[in-house]
Amino acid sequence: HRWFSRYLSALLCKFNLYCYKKLEKASDIKIKQPTTNVISYVDMIRKFVKETSAFNITFVLQPAASKNTSGIKSWPGIFTCPQDEPPTLHWPNIICLITQNLIQLNEFKKPPIYFYDTKVNT
Repeated sequence: HRWFSRYLSALLCKFNLYCYKKLEKASDIKIKQPTTNVISYVDMIRKFVKETSAFNITFVLQPAASKNTSGIKSWPGIFTCPQDEPPTLHWPNIICLITQNLIQLNEFKKPPIYFYDTKVNT
């Protein structure tokens, strides 16, 4: 019973994160978590952005290997903070960085991959 409650909490947290914008537009009511010790991923990301002055945090959905992966529309941003939309001006460059580092990104427990752009100082 306890493992199921934790599993359900984790699923609800992920659902809240992935569907955050749709849920926010649909109603004023936040999703209630089944237990009080569950941390909201959205709140964690907002806190990180505030503390680090990050320009943008976006989760990108990798297309299935069997699908045609050409074009930037096949790589949707499923969560973006603090803006409502992913940084479309830089989207082709971001997708290029992801595809060039797919092997490293798919390895478990590797250090994060980051890119510092000297032109925009971020």
